[in-house]
Amino acid sequence: MSNQTKRDIRNAFLESRPDVRKLWDAHARRRELALAFVHMRTRARLSQAQVAEQAGWNKSYVSRLESIDDGSIPDTDTIARYARACEMEVGLVFAEPKGKHQVVDVVPLQGGREGDGVLKTLRDEALAAYSTTREFDKR
Repeated sequence: MSNQTKRDIRNAFLESRPDVRKLWDAHARRRELALAFVHMRTRARLSQAQVAEQAGWNKSYVSRLESIDDGSIPDTDTIARYARACEMEVGLVFAEPKGKHQVVDVVPLQGGREGDGVLKTLRDEALAAYSTTREFDKR
């Protein structure tokens, strides 16, 4: 019996079909966002109908947001509204390129920049690390 994982099988298939691989890669960000929506909702123990009610949408719109078939990426206001409906925070993370693994800034997408949630903590840590790096670079 083979020890291949689903990921191994998927990767082998994608390598054998460059046309499918191109489509898979083109929809990667939308697929990851759709999965993040589902993860937020299930973590909050909400149904699609409950998210729709909280956000002021209809259930079919929530379903489309969670679908990878709709190729468009929602705007930041829609993403923030979905997160609020799930009682989650959402923000943009700015980081340095590969290899440096340094978060430069974190910007919340809802409410003001000042808050007391995890995004504020991440932002404070990023700015403190940046200040330390800048002081070190001056030496």
